[in-house]
Amino acid sequence: MASYDVFIRGIRPESMDDAEQIKQKACQIFKIKEEQLESAWGTGSGLCIRRNVDSEEAKKIQGTLYKAGLICVYKPGAGGPELSLTQGREDVTTRVFTCPHCKFKHTLDKDAPDPTKCSKCFVNINDYLEKLKQQEEKEALKRRLLASQTKEQQDIAEQLKKEAEQRRKQQIEDEVRQELFGDPKQKNMKKMLLIGGSVAAVLIAVEAGYYLFGIKKENPQPVVVDAGASSVGEGGAIVAAAPADGQVSVQNTPDTANSDVGVSSVGEGGALIPAAGATGQTDGQMSLQDTHDKANKVLNAFGMDADKLANNMNKNAAPGAGKPASAASNSGIAPNTVTPTNTGTAAATNTADKISPVTVSLLSDGVNNQEWDLFLDRRVKSLISRNSFNDAYLLGQHVVDTESYINTAALVLDAAQKAGQDKLVTDITAAIEARINALPANQADYLAQAGFYQARISKKNDLLTRADTVLKQIPDATTQLKSALKLAVYNFKAGNVEASNSYFSQADNLLAKLESPDQQVSARAALGRAYHDINDGAGAAKWLTSTENLLGKIKTETLIELIEAYAYIDQLQPTMQQNIPKEQQGAALYRVIQILLKNNAINRALAVNKDIQDAAYKAMSFDLIAGYDPSIAGYSLELAEGQLPTMALAADKAIIASRIAGHYARTDNSTKASELIALAEKELSSLPASSAKDDVLAVIAKNSAQALQFDVANKFADGIQAEAVKTSSKNEINQLAALGGLLTGK
Repeated sequence: MASYDVFIRGIRPESMDDAEQIKQKACQIFKIKEEQLESAWGTGSGLCIRRNVDSEEAKKIQGTLYKAGLICVYKPGAGGPELSLTQGREDVTTRVFTCPHCKFKHTLDKDAPDPTKCSKCFVNINDYLEKLKQQEEKEALKRRLLASQTKEQQDIAEQLKKEAEQRRKQQIEDEVRQELFGDPKQKNMKKMLLIGGSVAAVLIAVEAGYYLFGIKKENPQPVVVDAGASSVGEGGAIVAAAPADGQVSVQNTPDTANSDVGVSSVGEGGALIPAAGATGQTDGQMSLQDTHDKANKVLNAFGMDADKLANNMNKNAAPGAGKPASAASNSGIAPNTVTPTNTGTAAATNTADKISPVTVSLLSDGVNNQEWDLFLDRRVKSLISRNSFNDAYLLGQHVVDTESYINTAALVLDAAQKAGQDKLVTDITAAIEARINALPANQADYLAQAGFYQARISKKNDLLTRADTVLKQIPDATTQLKSALKLAVYNFKAGNVEASNSYFSQADNLLAKLESPDQQVSARAALGRAYHDINDGAGAAKWLTSTENLLGKIKTETLIELIEAYAYIDQLQPTMQQNIPKEQQGAALYRVIQILLKNNAINRALAVNKDIQDAAYKAMSFDLIAGYDPSIAGYSLELAEGQLPTMALAADKAIIASRIAGHYARTDNSTKASELIALAEKELSSLPASSAKDDVLAVIAKNSAQALQFDVANKFADGIQAEAVKTSSKNEINQLAALGGLLTGK
């Protein structure tokens, strides 16, 4: 009589919801571990539970196990011991389905459909396959984009390497030249000493001529004249000043009443011009003119101009200067004196307080804090990921830029809202409002930005409503237009399409009221940004290009604003950038780089950096780029350092050296950080004490504190002379130091 072997091959697809219970029951009945059961099922042949049974018994077992939710098959056996729990032979009437998630193999009847749920991992197979497909598409796209970006970054890195190598070779060449031919600076010094000696000789000759041949009178008579009676005009000509009532001065002047010489003035080229009524030049005057001509020939041989030199000496001379004291006393003529009776009050000007435009911008928080804000934003995100919402909120309060502050605060607000921390949500909202209320301008813009987050996170419109109220109170049409566009953008993002269209219409109406080319270009630049923010790239480009016929009529500041708008929509205008005056190009292009980096357009930022000629702004750009792209940070910082020797101003060197030092300090490169701090100290030592130096020290102290170098920061702050500035700087350092591990992440 025929005998059969009986196998179980898995769980029936329609019983997958009870798969775990079925497996446990099967293990109990057949006295086998779950791992062994799954392993046997995974082979495709199944687990043999009975051998050598007749057909009736085999069918009975199959029916019982079918009801229990198991797949059971039987086939003719080859004899052998019964009830052996061993794997059977392959069955051509079945097939194997492998779970795409856990790779578990399901044995199914040949015609059975694929299971919808895995009996091992319980994942919904169809949903998982759909997600897997989407993920594969994303990964494929990511690989293409990364391949493209990697090629660009490799090209940039190669260029940076070439520039660094060129600088290294140039340095070696300079050292070899110095060894072979001596220090060129010393040669220049010798040349200057030679020129200086010749100039001194000429000037002595001029003064001697004045003394020997000048006009003398033994008894000068005092004459009362106006206080500002005359001044030296262009070319040395004497220009009469307007009368000043109540202001008189006493000058000792030769009595020319009986003289036929008259009073001469110095005309163009230094020639002496006889006054009206003069009979001609005296021998002394002719000798003096001859001396002038000879001096000019001597100085021309050295590439110098005697007249310009004389004019510069006149400009730099103190009142009453011009004759040696001995000459004045020997001639019996006392030095000229001026004694005004009513001088008024004039503020004293300390030349040390005059800061160059570059240094002024370096003292600006808007320029100096983008990297700091980026660092804080990353730290806040890290704290949020660890559910440290209160710490994230406290750290976010130190973000400097208002727009960046609101963006960072919104991250914490969203996390706190989802976590059900109502008090923290209230505190964050109040802090945002307090920051905006303290602003002197643009409150409507920032209320709109904060209102968008409030509407999206808390489902409230309080701040958007308040932004509308503030908008209506703005008197200036240009400012009102720009704020209306901010409200249009943020209402659009919040899903308030009708309100957004209303604000765009309001902006169009305001645009028609603007008359000057500067107002029109400024407004159209704002419109371009707004259309970009609502993802209308074509509209953004159209608004910006509509300014072309006005470009020849606008101020430099407006042109820079337009260039920034082009950068904002990622359409750089190199030709337009060339129209910026040279002294303003560095600051303008650095601002373009800041915008590009905020939009994560690092390659474009590097391209713009190549066009910057100003060493200070070029160094700041490299330093900022290093903060956004760690993969090229080393090269960027090296190139930033390379700009330091070419900077003319000690204040610039000190501030930028402290910034680069801070970058190295945050990456634990203490050696480089110390070298650059020493350079900053050296440059500062060359500056005289002044309010300007105090400002520079405060910025460097802040840079050091933001790099977590609190001892260094306090050292610089101690050098501040003004108590108010020192106290403010110390307070800021202490506030950051109190954050401790929130900044370090430890």
